[in-house]
Amino acid sequence: MRFIDRVEAEFEEPFADVLQGFADMGYGCDSTARILGYDKSSFRRLIKRKGISVRWPDASQRIDTRMSYACPNAMIAARRAMAPRYTNPETGESMTATQWANRLGISCTQFLRRYQAYGVSKRLFLPNQRRETR
Repeated sequence: MRFIDRVEAEFEEPFADVLQGFADMGYGCDSTARILGYDKSSFRRLIKRKGISVRWPDASQRIDTRMSYACPNAMIAARRAMAPRYTNPETGESMTATQWANRLGISCTQFLRRYQAYGVSKRLFLPNQRRETR
Protein backbone atom coordinates (compact mmCIF):
# COMPACT_ATOMS: atom_id res chain seq x y z
CA MET A 1 0.00 0.00 0.00
CA ARG A 2 1.40 3.37 -1.00
CA PHE A 3 1.96 6.10 1.59
CA ILE A 4 -0.83 8.31 0.23
CA ASP A 5 -3.28 5.38 0.17
CA ARG A 6 -2.35 4.46 3.74
CA VAL A 7 -2.92 8.03 4.97
CA GLU A 8 -6.25 8.29 3.11
CA ALA A 9 -7.38 4.96 4.55
CA GLU A 10 -6.37 5.97 8.08
CA PHE A 11 -8.08 9.37 8.02
CA GLU A 12 -10.88 8.46 5.57
CA GLU A 13 -10.30 11.70 3.66
CA PRO A 14 -8.41 12.68 0.51
CA PHE A 15 -4.67 13.19 1.12
CA ALA A 16 -4.80 16.93 0.36
CA ASP A 17 -7.62 17.39 2.91
CA VAL A 18 -5.63 15.51 5.57
CA LEU A 19 -2.64 17.80 5.01
CA GLN A 20 -4.81 20.91 5.09
CA GLY A 21 -6.38 19.64 8.32
CA PHE A 22 -2.95 19.40 9.95
CA ALA A 23 -2.11 22.88 8.64
CA ASP A 24 -5.39 24.25 10.03
CA MET A 25 -4.54 22.78 13.45
CA GLY A 26 -1.27 24.74 13.37
CA TYR A 27 1.24 22.09 12.27
CA GLY A 28 3.94 22.98 9.76
CA CYS A 29 5.01 20.83 6.82
CA ASP A 30 7.93 19.19 8.66
CA SER A 31 5.84 18.43 11.75
CA THR A 32 3.09 16.93 9.61
CA ALA A 33 5.64 14.71 7.85
CA ARG A 34 7.01 13.56 11.21
CA ILE A 35 3.51 12.82 12.57
CA LEU A 36 2.64 10.81 9.46
CA GLY A 37 5.94 8.93 9.66
CA TYR A 38 7.55 10.27 6.49
CA ASP A 39 10.96 11.84 5.81
CA LYS A 40 10.50 15.62 5.68
CA SER A 41 12.51 16.26 2.49
CA SER A 42 10.83 13.36 0.69
CA PHE A 43 7.49 14.61 1.99
CA ARG A 44 8.05 18.05 0.47
CA ARG A 45 9.02 16.45 -2.86
CA LEU A 46 5.92 14.24 -2.77
CA ILE A 47 3.64 17.23 -2.22
CA LYS A 48 5.30 19.12 -5.06
CA ARG A 49 5.23 16.11 -7.41
CA LYS A 50 1.50 15.53 -6.76
CA GLY A 51 0.74 19.24 -7.21
CA ILE A 52 -0.91 19.52 -3.81
CA SER A 53 -1.37 23.05 -2.52
CA VAL A 54 -1.53 23.46 1.26
CA ARG A 55 -1.85 26.74 3.15
CA TRP A 56 0.71 26.04 5.89
CA PRO A 57 0.64 28.42 8.87
CA ASP A 58 3.26 31.13 9.24
CA ALA A 59 6.22 30.24 11.45
CA SER A 60 4.89 32.40 14.29
CA GLN A 61 1.53 30.59 14.19
CA ARG A 62 2.83 26.99 14.10
CA ILE A 63 2.36 24.81 17.17
CA ASP A 64 5.94 23.50 17.11
CA THR A 65 7.41 27.01 16.75
CA ARG A 66 5.22 28.49 19.48
CA MET A 67 6.22 25.71 21.89
CA SER A 68 9.94 25.73 21.26
CA TYR A 69 10.78 29.39 20.61
CA ALA A 70 8.00 31.64 21.78
CA CYS A 71 7.40 29.78 25.06
CA PRO A 72 10.66 28.23 26.24
CA ASN A 73 9.29 28.02 29.79
CA ALA A 74 6.32 25.99 28.55
CA MET A 75 8.70 23.67 26.70
CA ILE A 76 10.82 23.20 29.82
CA ALA A 77 7.71 22.56 31.92
CA ALA A 78 6.47 19.99 29.40
CA ARG A 79 9.84 18.19 29.45
CA ARG A 80 9.89 18.26 33.24
CA ALA A 81 6.38 16.81 33.40
CA MET A 82 7.49 13.90 31.20
CA ALA A 83 10.72 13.25 33.14
CA PRO A 84 10.79 10.07 35.21
CA ARG A 85 10.31 10.56 38.92
CA TYR A 86 12.16 8.71 41.66
CA THR A 87 10.34 8.10 44.94
CA ASN A 88 12.23 7.75 48.22
CA PRO A 89 10.77 4.66 49.91
CA GLU A 90 11.51 6.08 53.38
CA THR A 91 9.75 9.43 52.99
CA GLY A 92 7.50 8.91 49.96
CA GLU A 93 8.92 12.07 48.43
CA SER A 94 9.02 12.01 44.61
CA MET A 95 11.28 14.17 42.41
CA THR A 96 13.16 14.08 39.11
CA ALA A 97 16.79 12.94 38.94
CA THR A 98 17.98 16.55 38.63
CA GLN A 99 15.98 17.65 41.65
CA TRP A 100 17.28 14.74 43.76
CA ALA A 101 20.85 15.39 42.64
CA ASN A 102 20.58 19.04 43.68
CA ARG A 103 19.12 18.05 47.04
CA LEU A 104 21.81 15.43 47.70
CA GLY A 105 24.71 17.60 46.56
CA ILE A 106 25.78 15.26 43.74
CA SER A 107 25.66 15.47 39.96
CA CYS A 108 22.68 14.18 38.03
CA THR A 109 24.98 11.64 36.35
CA GLN A 110 26.09 10.35 39.76
CA PHE A 111 22.47 10.03 40.86
CA LEU A 112 21.62 8.01 37.74
CA ARG A 113 24.70 5.80 38.29
CA ARG A 114 23.52 5.14 41.83
CA TYR A 115 20.07 4.29 40.50
CA GLN A 116 21.54 1.79 38.03
CA ALA A 117 23.65 0.22 40.77
CA TYR A 118 21.18 0.14 43.67
CA GLY A 119 17.70 0.70 42.21
CA VAL A 120 15.21 2.53 44.39
CA SER A 121 16.67 1.80 47.79
CA LYS A 122 17.71 3.78 50.84
CA ARG A 123 21.26 3.91 49.49
CA LEU A 124 20.17 5.83 46.38
CA PHE A 125 19.05 8.78 48.47
CA LEU A 126 22.13 9.20 50.69
CA PRO A 127 23.69 12.67 50.53
CA ASN A 128 27.22 13.20 49.27
CA GLN A 129 29.58 11.43 51.70
CA ARG A 130 32.85 12.90 50.45
CA ARG A 131 34.64 15.42 52.58
CA GLU A 132 35.44 18.67 50.94
CA THR A 133 39.17 19.33 50.58
CA ARG A 134 40.57 22.70 51.39
